Amino acid sequence: MSKQTLFRSLAAALLMGTVALAGCRNSTSTDQPSAGVQLENRSVNPSLVKVSMSGVETFTLISSADSIYPNPATPSKNFIFGGYADGLGFIKSQDANSAFTAVVNHEDNRCVSRITFDRNLKPLTGEYIMASTQGRWRLCSATLAEPEVHGFGPLFLTAGESDIAARTHRINPFAPAGTGDTVSAFGYWSAENAVPLPKTAYSGKTVIFIGDDDDSPSGGQLAMYVSNTTGDLDNGKVYVLNRNNIIEETGTNGMSKGTAYDVTFKEIANPKTLAPQGMIDAVEALTPIKFGRVEDIDYAKDGAGRTIYFNVTGTSNGTNRSRYGRVYKLTLNSTDPAQGAKLEILMDGDVLAGPRTNTASETSFMNPDNICATQNYLYIQEDPNPYSEYNQGSTQHDAYIYQYNLNTGEVKLVLELDQRRNITSSTDPLAFGAGGSSSHGAWEFGALEDISEKIGVPNTFILCLQTHTWKSNNFEYPDGVINGTVSGRNEGSQLILLKGLPR
Repeated sequence: MSKQTLFRSLAAALLMGTVALAGCRNSTSTDQPSAGVQLENRSVNPSLVKVSMSGVETFTLISSADSIYPNPATPSKNFIFGGYADGLGFIKSQDANSAFTAVVNHEDNRCVSRITFDRNLKPLTGEYIMASTQGRWRLCSATLAEPEVHGFGPLFLTAGESDIAARTHRINPFAPAGTGDTVSAFGYWSAENAVPLPKTAYSGKTVIFIGDDDDSPSGGQLAMYVSNTTGDLDNGKVYVLNRNNIIEETGTNGMSKGTAYDVTFKEIANPKTLAPQGMIDAVEALTPIKFGRVEDIDYAKDGAGRTIYFNVTGTSNGTNRSRYGRVYKLTLNSTDPAQGAKLEILMDGDVLAGPRTNTASETSFMNPDNICATQNYLYIQEDPNPYSEYNQGSTQHDAYIYQYNLNTGEVKLVLELDQRRNITSSTDPLAFGAGGSSSHGAWEFGALEDISEKIGVPNTFILCLQTHTWKSNNFEYPDGVINGTVSGRNEGSQLILLKGLPR
């Protein structure tokens, strides 16, 4: 998601060390450990998290301070992993030169990188397959559609945000750089993610959910694209979620935890041909639910995939919308996704409870952003908004990841971002400021992706870290394109592995 400009302007010391280099959309087969896979730290920096859950280990993969890997497109230039790492896809490579390939969108850099790894997840090469001039908008969460899971692909769907004229990009993760395009059939959304359901959900159909991360008076919808042809992203219909024409999320006519609400989907006529303002007007006429910014989306790993989970991060803009965020569950019709469904709240950040520090209760969280669904759990990642009470009294903590048990409703704390504000030495390359220049909640998480089955190591995930106050001039224009639109975007970020995280 996009941080508001208050967080973007936070002062921070530079990290001046050696300059060297979600979603969770997996299938549900049983892990078979791969003999000889050696996970180890690969970055010059440590993992920038503090683990709370017993049995969870962390390993670094790559950070912006690691620029030692060659760029295949320009071998004479090192690859620098850009900042704002948000959406991610991870897939087995198609050639003999590497074992795995990751594609990562760099939100405010507006570009997409591709990194190859050996079988032990040592980074081999890196390049940018979509430059900022092609990315155009902020790029938030993303989903990699795969034939084995979704029935089509591989296709990396990365959503454009930050503009009423934004589109969703589609990129073949193995194609030459610069060959992606945008999906006009979805219409215009300031979108967080576009998430295709698995092929088991509706045989012969393509169903994709889109989260509208917009807190304007007309924004905040949950949209759905449906085609009667597998893999068709050009000729389907688009719908928005409606609750008997009641637009309020909160307030007198709003929704409360403990009730399953009847909802329907209303079709937007001809979204492919609408101009941006025409799209807004058409959606408004359908009186959809106006959520407080729909963020990441995932589906149940139950062999069907017709139960949807999505985060609403919250907004201070306007009334009758969640302020501190919610986690929703949407249960679809078993035969037709456009028919009636049931909507309910799993976690409600507006039910305030304290203390919030190091607390694992269902009301202890604020501003959820990314979400990852496994067979038994939801992993819910905070991204504090500037108006939230992260720096007041008992709420002084950095962004958490929570584990929500789908069978019992129990909530546990997994880990917290480690902003290292207590390191004060000016000579320490990991000193982010003199004892507290980085406000609580200034950093955020990106995608959390279950890669257990791909690498053959049970309970293993990749996690993106957006370390917003870690800045260096070396991190500006990581794609090599001097683009005024992204001038000054000089943050670092990091990819890490979590091993031992239950599924």
